Amino acid sequence: MALAIGMLFLLILTIIGLTAVRSTTQQARMAGNYQFQNAAFQAAESALRGFQREARTNPAASTNALNIAINAGTGGTGLSRTYNLGGGVTSSATMVYRGEGIMDEFSLDGKSAAQRFRIVANSTITNTNAQAQHELGLERIGPSAGLN
Repeated sequence: MALAIGMLFLLILTIIGLTAVRSTTQQARMAGNYQFQNAAFQAAESALRGFQREARTNPAASTNALNIAINAGTGGTGLSRTYNLGGGVTSSATMVYRGEGIMDEFSLDGKSAAQRFRIVANSTITNTNAQAQHELGLERIGPSAGLN
């Protein structure tokens, strides 16, 4: 009788131990997936910030990211950048010119305009399913280029 009770307790302890191992393994996978997803999120944000930095650099130059996107025209392919952040993390971003509109509330003479841009950033991490996509609207306010 003692042997049977001992075997029953041993079986119960084995089941509890296997359940604990399975739970720990699953939690480790979830933590890893969260970490990969967070890295993908940060990579997409980095691509957006890269375009923002380019937009602020020498705004009148023809090499400025905004001016390049404008030259591609509305509905064009825009300007694309790819960033390799190491560790299998890559991100890419595309800026597209969306057009120009009068900004009456910013100008007394009605001749100021907002040039509108859309930036879409995608990031992936190799060998995982982690990916992220972020969008950002950007406006540059200044003299109207083509509006009366």
